[in-house]
Amino acid sequence: MKKIWRAVKPYITWKMLPIVGTMYLFTNVIWYALAFTPHIPSWLAWFARGYLAFIWTPFGVEKVIIIVGAPIIYRWIYKEEFNKGERV
Repeated sequence: MKKIWRAVKPYITWKMLPIVGTMYLFTNVIWYALAFTPHIPSWLAWFARGYLAFIWTPFGVEKVIIIVGAPIIYRWIYKEEFNKGERV
């Protein structure tokens, strides 16, 4: 449990939560909205549904994109190194 908490804790800060939330919004929520909105082109709705089906598979990589991309965007916005916690 301590290892999991040590891995998650750096992502639960006031500076990092908006970045992680925005990345989650772009990798998931927008596609749910596009998949089930009635007045969009059918090709876009089918593409969104296909993407949603892909991210529910075991090899869907959207969470990896969030975990890897959030520290990169953090460094870009705040111009400081992302602190991943204590080094053991």
